Amino acid sequence: TGLITYYFNNTDACIGNLTYTVFCSDGMNIVSQDFTVQVNNTNDAPVVNLTPLDYYMITEDTSNNMIDMSPYVTDIDCPAQDLNWSCRVFDNLDIIIKMNNTDKILTVNATNNWYGNVTITCTASDGIDTDTDQFILQVLNDGIDDYVNVLDDTFVGMVNPTTIQGLSS
Repeated sequence: TGLITYYFNNTDACIGNLTYTVFCSDGMNIVSQDFTVQVNNTNDAPVVNLTPLDYYMITEDTSNNMIDMSPYVTDIDCPAQDLNWSCRVFDNLDIIIKMNNTDKILTVNATNNWYGNVTITCTASDGIDTDTDQFILQVLNDGIDDYVNVLDDTFVGMVNPTTIQGLSS
């Protein structure tokens, strides 16, 4: 009689039927006995970690800002390219995003002249389980005053007189 203990870890990838052989000896004779252990697979959810993207910066009035999202998810059961991603912006119509699930590229566009911070929430799914995380996107002011209307000879908006020839302050 005796006790045999074996601990599995995720790196063993021990799923399915595993056969073990136990040998016993009395010093003169050796006997062996095979036994089979059935190990059933359980799904491990993907893990989304967008912390490295916090305060990711783009500049206003730029378009097609692309972020490769593939480094920010892991799933021990499923290759990253097989995961389904979705990303959303809540309560802000000035940010337009599109997630490409083929190459895992998030394309971000801010409407013209808008700048500020916005939270982007992304979810990855392996078809069974999901995980969600979020990051802050900073759209930086490009320092150019985009608001100038000309009505006849009248300017409405902010103008720097040193940049316009012949205009003095």
